[in-house]
Amino acid sequence: MNMLRRAALALGMLAVGSLGVSIESAGDHQELPQLPLGDFRLKSGVTLPDARLVYVTHGTLNASKKTNAVLLPSWYSGDHHGYDFLIGPGQAFDPATYCIIATDQFADGLSSSPSNTPPPFAGPDFPQIAIRDNDAATHRLVTESGSSGWPRLSDSRWERSRRCSGR
Repeated sequence: MNMLRRAALALGMLAVGSLGVSIESAGDHQELPQLPLGDFRLKSGVTLPDARLVYVTHGTLNASKKTNAVLLPSWYSGDHHGYDFLIGPGQAFDPATYCIIATDQFADGLSSSPSNTPPPFAGPDFPQIAIRDNDAATHRLVTESGSSGWPRLSDSRWERSRRCSGR
């Protein structure tokens, strides 16, 4: 498949994701890895109790240098499957080359969300989530060792990547 076709397919998937269309059943997400975040303070000042970040990985981190990690955060109303068509042998993100980390952002139904958070933050009372909240949770995933089950990336690599992206 040439690059133009891949780009068109990617845009089509983004459009479907932005409509909130799900092509999976809830049962497909039962045993996903997650990072328990504990009581997580949001940018708004609200503390989200027992917050969690769901993620999946494809491939292996090159443990000696830790230079092959690729982070793919889900877009709003999407989940970690939003990039599946780009992940695989011969695709843009080949697990033989990269360690791909696909995360589920807050409020997507898998990570802490209105549908799975108990009162007082259940349903319409779920707190407002900012992009920086997802950024902070993902930073913890890639920099804290032990709980995520794979070697942590260094803080300096994370900070360099943030500078490159203009954040």
